Amino acid sequence: MAEKIFGHIGEFLLQKQGGKLVKVNTNVTLQGKTVVFYFSAQWCGPSKNYTPVLSTYCETLMKQIGEGKRKDNFEFVFVTQDHNAKEFEEYFAVLPTGFYAVQYGNQHPINEFFSLEGIPTVATFDASTGVIINKACETLLKNDPE
Repeated sequence: MAEKIFGHIGEFLLQKQGGKLVKVNTNVTLQGKTVVFYFSAQWCGPSKNYTPVLSTYCETLMKQIGEGKRKDNFEFVFVTQDHNAKEFEEYFAVLPTGFYAVQYGNQHPINEFFSLEGIPTVATFDASTGVIINKACETLLKNDPE
């Protein structure tokens, strides 16, 4: 099942490196990880309000990894719902370093895989088992960002 989801994402994800968007291999990046998918758009008010919450959570986890308090066994992936590539790039730029992104134009298959109904949505997927862990975890993050 994990390989199936990778097919919905596409061969490559995008990552911010040195102020540029760089392609990285989806399988290599996500294999065996817990993947936190963030479905969002810059035009969406609730998304704009939620993005700082998720960004703080991501940064907290990254800090815990750096301090040796957490395993490095997860990745965050932004799935844009923006209307064009320019909006996508502008919104992806505000997410913390460490986020990956599904390339603009490749979001529809992954939206369908998760039966996306609205944004913002956070969906967690275990790429080692192929199990969708929780599609409503944004509520949990709002209550406890650590």
